[in-house]
Amino acid sequence: MGKQLDSLADVVSFGVAPACIVFQFLRMSMANDVNAFSHNSILLAPAFLIPMAGAYRLARFNLDQTQTTYFKGVPIPMIGILTASLPLIYWQSGAVAQLMLLPAFWYGFIILVSYLMVMKTPMLALKGLANKRKLVIPLLLVAIEIVLTAFFYKWLAIPFGFMGYCLVSLLYKKTIIQ
Repeated sequence: MGKQLDSLADVVSFGVAPACIVFQFLRMSMANDVNAFSHNSILLAPAFLIPMAGAYRLARFNLDQTQTTYFKGVPIPMIGILTASLPLIYWQSGAVAQLMLLPAFWYGFIILVSYLMVMKTPMLALKGLANKRKLVIPLLLVAIEIVLTAFFYKWLAIPFGFMGYCLVSLLYKKTIIQ
């Protein structure tokens, strides 16, 4: 029962809370868009696809005995951290902030992160790194990318690190499964 309660806590912390962030950004972007239906709240509902995809991913994880050294799909805490960085990025970055004022950005974000959680592609898990020497250099490059991005662009380091994680996981899929 502990595993299920932990998953429930993950859905709330890393699914519902990020959905609320996306919901508010989506609402804000629609208020700025003269073509948007600002009074139609059904257009905001897709934000809650994130916790639904996260709950499905966690349910599958709890039942799947093969995910001992890798994940199938992006773990929900990574989506939560990525989403939590977005208000900070909006606050700090002028050019990216303008992009974040478009409803299409948020609908694309919702579809992308929801898909990344439910896909069955093997993704890197730290618990299985001990035997994966082939991943040392790619992960070192991602770490350098994160540090350099943080130094120059601060909070943009989180989505860049996320993209690096996804790229390494996709390029080294066979190594991750071993």
